[in-house]
Amino acid sequence: MLDSPVNDMNTIESLTRALRQIFSEANYEQTLRKFAHTELSRKLLRLLDVSSESVRINVGWILSNFAAVSSDSTSEFLSLGVHRKLLDITREGSEELKEQSLWFMANLMGDSAELRDELLQTDLVAQLAEILGKGAVSTGMLEVVCWVIAGLSKLPPPPCEKVLSPSSIDGKTI
Repeated sequence: MLDSPVNDMNTIESLTRALRQIFSEANYEQTLRKFAHTELSRKLLRLLDVSSESVRINVGWILSNFAAVSSDSTSEFLSLGVHRKLLDITREGSEELKEQSLWFMANLMGDSAELRDELLQTDLVAQLAEILGKGAVSTGMLEVVCWVIAGLSKLPPPPCEKVLSPSSIDGKTI
């Protein structure tokens, strides 16, 4: 189904919801490992570009969990540039979509100091500060922001000084 051009968004939403449910069942880690290194990952990545937010959230959840159980999936995702797509999603999506995208990035960062350093050179830290600066932040978003910050500081070696240069938001250094 993911090979053929499916124009019915309801079908795609049903499919991604069903896949998420399958990967949520008991022994889900074994199931995730079986599919993490298959063509399914690449096909699901393409669905991050569709207009349906529920499809993008479900796909993000599935792929994030592939990354969590498999370092090989992380390497594959990085080679495909998924982290740049996720960074774009965090700038434009709803809170739920941003949460899922940030969680996915945190899972990827747990395996890659290079990705961490690359993301530190983007506006990711400024985006996190902006999210926290809004005042009323949901518990879910707060947990995700903390997970991302943990991902940014998890792996050795520490980021080089150039990468850690101060960022600013509204003229304030953070």
